[in-house]
Amino acid sequence: MKSTVLIALFCSPIWLFAQVVDSVALKTVDSLIQVSRELTKLREFGKAMETNEVAETIALKKWGEESVGFANACNNHGVILLLNGKHSEAEGWLLKGKTIREKQLGKSNQYYANSLYYLGYLYDDMGNYDIAEKMLLECKDVRGKVLKNMHSDYCTVLNDLGILYYHMMNFEKAEKYYIESNDCAIENSGKLNFDFAISLHNLAQLNSAMGDYEKAEPRYIEAISIMEQVEGKNNASYAQYVNNLGGLYKAIGEYKKAEHFFLEALSIRESIFGKLNPRYAKSLNSLANLYHFIGENGKAEPLLIQAIAVYEQTQEKPDVTYSNCA
Repeated sequence: MKSTVLIALFCSPIWLFAQVVDSVALKTVDSLIQVSRELTKLREFGKAMETNEVAETIALKKWGEESVGFANACNNHGVILLLNGKHSEAEGWLLKGKTIREKQLGKSNQYYANSLYYLGYLYDDMGNYDIAEKMLLECKDVRGKVLKNMHSDYCTVLNDLGILYYHMMNFEKAEKYYIESNDCAIENSGKLNFDFAISLHNLAQLNSAMGDYEKAEPRYIEAISIMEQVEGKNNASYAQYVNNLGGLYKAIGEYKKAEHFFLEALSIRESIFGKLNPRYAKSLNSLANLYHFIGENGKAEPLLIQAIAVYEQTQEKPDVTYSNCA
């Protein structure tokens, strides 16, 4: 029996053996990309890139530069660069991944939609709003067809369209997509989930920007409560939410509440990012702004000096004016 099995194995067509090898290689590449994504979430960008480059090398060797496996590695390479703030470098990798996916898989699939999503995110960050809009609208259409309208990835692209239109100062469209994203998140997973917290916060931010503080305040508070329950307090999103609520209280003259939330955001950002980080500097600026506004310049000045020092050391563009920060 054993010899018969061995004969059958060795006499099998070579493509069957190649399939097994490719299947192992595919699992290896997928696993490496997943590990790289986890490292990226932890902001371990150097390690994430090293891991992804191993996946790229395997994909190139096994399937070549026109393969879906290599496209997946290219896309992840671009995402690492994007989240590390290296936008010009990220663009080429994301476009390469999109081109290969479109050629090999067509446009009606989740992989192609993901390429569109990250390119839309990139171009929004870069201020190229027309291109971002085109990418995100196409992503919405593809995800709507492939995943249906209540999938979490569909909710996410609705939210990102809201963010884009907010940046474009098109508040009517921004509100439309934030509300759609809210409804989508509730339908998909209920209110106690990350997606709903994000879209609710963004809707509150829009209300605040429009001066509708009565609508904004309860939405901020609810988003903060949900984020705390889902992710805990020690995360970047929670810090952003409490910082923005502080900005709202500053705008309506509740300065003690504003100080409380600015200090909370500052503490969390220090814990997550350390003191040598632009997000920490933004919290310093928010607090300095508040103290200056209420005439406590003795408290404001050292915070402002510290924020400027952080920007100089990180070579980030300074954002340290006495203004209504969020």
